[in-house]
Amino acid sequence: MTSQTVLADAVDAVYDLLAADVTLNAITGLKVFDGPALTDRSREVEVWVGSVGTDDDDGTAAALTSQPADFGDERDEVAEVYCAIWAIGGSTDMRTRRRKTATAYDAIVSAVAGWNLASVFTPSATADVVAADLRQLQTANGAATVQTFTVRIMGYWS
Repeated sequence: MTSQTVLADAVDAVYDLLAADVTLNAITGLKVFDGPALTDRSREVEVWVGSVGTDDDDGTAAALTSQPADFGDERDEVAEVYCAIWAIGGSTDMRTRRRKTATAYDAIVSAVAGWNLASVFTPSATADVVAADLRQLQTANGAATVQTFTVRIMGYWS
């Protein structure tokens, strides 16, 4: 398996995990996107997999570090998939947007913590959510929050 394949698989797997997560998708008005969303801001909460959460998003979707492992032809690799949560509403009420973002983030952390990575990658793979930050803004469509986060997948691949 090439490093590029691992990176593409990582983005696909994170999207598949979040798009199928029952708890996350039970949040009213939420939609999970593979990459940046369209500019339609009609949803209350959006999760962007492989996007840093800006409307003109052309940034890095994911990154991979790879080095030889100590045994055989295996590689110790870390794939980082950059994601964002958008919450927007028709009023200037920032507190409601922060709470919607926090609810989605908690569901994402729970989904990643319970992820059966062996079915997607290898038995040695692990994953966690790291590097979260929160931005608040007022837009023509009301108060908005954008929380970026990174899903990190670590493991040995050959």
